[in-house]
Amino acid sequence: MRAAYRSVGENLGKAAERQKRYYDLRVKPASFRSNDQVWLWSARRRQGISPKWQRRYIGPYTVVEQVGPVDYRIRRSAKSKAFIVHVDKLRPYLSPAIPEGRMTPSNAQGVPSADEVASTDDDATTELEFAEGHTGHEDYRHDTGTDKGGTGQPQGQPRSVGTDGV
Repeated sequence: MRAAYRSVGENLGKAAERQKRYYDLRVKPASFRSNDQVWLWSARRRQGISPKWQRRYIGPYTVVEQVGPVDYRIRRSAKSKAFIVHVDKLRPYLSPAIPEGRMTPSNAQGVPSADEVASTDDDATTELEFAEGHTGHEDYRHDTGTDKGGTGQPQGQPRSVGTDGV
């Protein structure tokens, strides 16, 4: 019986070493500097909401300092209390890039007025076209008024039956 336990222990040790080797091959060491912005993993699950739509990370938090080889002290704001978390619960926060021409408070100066935009809009719909229902944006994806079965008959009307019963 002791030989069986010894054999099981040896095999478990070999399996653990093998799993560690595979883990070390794919893991990427994460490191953050002081004042870096990070997301914090939140294990909170809200009832009634699908996990697909729940936010898994909260933040951004600011890294205060590295406490140990894998622990960081972070805080939400300058007035909040800092706390220590493991590096595995952190992800780098990338500030959202604002596309060129998008309205922000910093680039709000020199914004053209509505009249300037309307006078330069080549694709603008005239009042006559709008009143007649022609906007110039007709598209094959819009409803054509035919049924979904592809018979070509207007919706809501029965198909005509020919003399041959088709």
